[in-house]
Amino acid sequence: MTETTDAVDIKAIIARAAWFEQLPEECHQILAEAADLRAYSNNSFVFRTGEKTSDIYCIVDGLVRISLTSALGQEFTIIDLEADAWLNEVVLVNDDPRVLDAQVKRDAQVLVVPRSVVKKIGDTHPEMYHSIFKDYANRTRRLYELLGGMLFYPLRVRLAGRFLELIKEHGEEADGGIYLNAKLSQNDFARYSLGSRQRINKIFREWNEQGSVVMRGERYFVQDLEALQHELDLSSL
Repeated sequence: MTETTDAVDIKAIIARAAWFEQLPEECHQILAEAADLRAYSNNSFVFRTGEKTSDIYCIVDGLVRISLTSALGQEFTIIDLEADAWLNEVVLVNDDPRVLDAQVKRDAQVLVVPRSVVKKIGDTHPEMYHSIFKDYANRTRRLYELLGGMLFYPLRVRLAGRFLELIKEHGEEADGGIYLNAKLSQNDFARYSLGSRQRINKIFREWNEQGSVVMRGERYFVQDLEALQHELDLSSL
């Protein structure tokens, strides 16, 4: 991790955040003056499972992967976060060690705001906590839906569901289909869907043979979006 010298409008980042946008301008200024902008290299960690932190974070650019890691080293990717995503709000409630990893998967600049400053703002503007709770509730709902899929759906369905989510976030339409503009290996997809790399490879081979998802260069290309969506139809299993 290194300090960055790039010019970034920290106050503007804070002012447009769902957590803080309802606050008066003077609060945005206080938060901006207390914030640090840090640069993280690829594969470094913003925080790791078991660590204690006392800051909240906002991704300015790059990509940070939030994942669960077992004692045996197994990984499950929950979500990849990009610009304007805020995280680690739980430090406003307790000092417990983190239960998730936040690993940089593309060189990132991250805004770091001390918990003490955020809590001081909340003491005078408790509506801030309402905004944070609303955002937390929305993300928790998505997490429950994701875990439900991991627990109850077959691997093929899990993989298709997560692939379609990625297409929504990183899809680029082209003649004859949609490119997935995210550099992901089959090991990454195994972490996304809780399957072995071998089984993930088999499913991608089958999709390639069917013509629904193929490789073009180093990118996945969806030639038949309807066929991929059909993978989610449990009645066809």
